[in-house]
Amino acid sequence: MKNFKNLTEHSINFFSSDGSEFVKIFHGGGFVIPPSGEVLRLEEERQAVPGDFPLDYITFKNFDLPQMIPDTFQIISLPVLMAIKLSGRGRKDFISVDISKGTIRDATGKIVGVRGFLC
Repeated sequence: MKNFKNLTEHSINFFSSDGSEFVKIFHGGGFVIPPSGEVLRLEEERQAVPGDFPLDYITFKNFDLPQMIPDTFQIISLPVLMAIKLSGRGRKDFISVDISKGTIRDATGKIVGVRGFLC
């Protein structure tokens, strides 16, 4: 797949594996995938678990997924990706940023880039 549709609220910036510079392989040499304006969220239900500290058990309500788009990855948040997989409706076109490979942060600690994806 060659195209990306970003279904999160944030631009996705790619850095090389050593974090020194942006990877310039997507969108004709670009390195940022802006938000599409559509956000895939799942409605959750919470139930308090009795105990000595606040703890909620979360389940997700039934949800509709966007249609597959030919030759396109759809970028979603990791919690949404995991919920879709747990529902048995996982698809190879849904991907999320891989924060386990290490994120790139600015001087204030804000995440400014990533090095890969998960599916």
